[in-house]
Amino acid sequence: FSDKIHSSMSDKQGNLWLCTHSKGLEKVSFMDQQFYLHQRKQANYETLENEVRALFQDREGNIWAGQKDGYISIYDGNSHYRGFLTENGTISQSGIPARGVAYCITQDSHGAVWIGTKGDGVIRAEKQGNRYLLTRFRLENDNIYSLSSNDIYNIYEDARGRIWIATFGGGINYIEKNGTQYHFINYRNNLKNFPISRSYRTRFITEDANNHIWVGTTTGVLCFRNDFKNPED
Repeated sequence: FSDKIHSSMSDKQGNLWLCTHSKGLEKVSFMDQQFYLHQRKQANYETLENEVRALFQDREGNIWAGQKDGYISIYDGNSHYRGFLTENGTISQSGIPARGVAYCITQDSHGAVWIGTKGDGVIRAEKQGNRYLLTRFRLENDNIYSLSSNDIYNIYEDARGRIWIATFGGGINYIEKNGTQYHFINYRNNLKNFPISRSYRTRFITEDANNHIWVGTTTGVLCFRNDFKNPED
């Protein structure tokens, strides 16, 4: 800016106009704050309460934020804090938080919210009135159709409605539902050809427009077709 100003004025839009001695007319526009930091605990340093590991927007416009301290904070469409998901399925600002550190959150085509945790398996949250019915799935050593690992990094629903789960230690799973029973298809049962010895640590699952499932692992990328009839194939 010029260091010699003859006059100045502010217009209705909040811009500042400067009449300078030798540099002509200068305009200064004051921008609104572009970024706003939401913190559950106000702090100028890193805390587990503010470290977010999962972020998701549901069909109603709510933002779900999974934090490292085990809380899942929920904000409405206007960015107002509603509370956290409790163990009994309510969204409240008090009570016992739902157990587990959320590493991924998604919503399936039927409206159920799926939460993958680090160490506590998968939580399925089904909306019932003003609360959620929580169903938890974990690794059971004596049940080969249970989840293959409790460390969940990604959950994905493909175009055929299958729910896929990337675990960090048990490869991948997909869910088959028989009545009220959920069977997790993985290397311990019907997914016989999955290369578990090299790809047991998986982080991400997605699909392309050509009926391929893509799996990100710590040893590379796996790709296979999703139009199979039997998991053994």
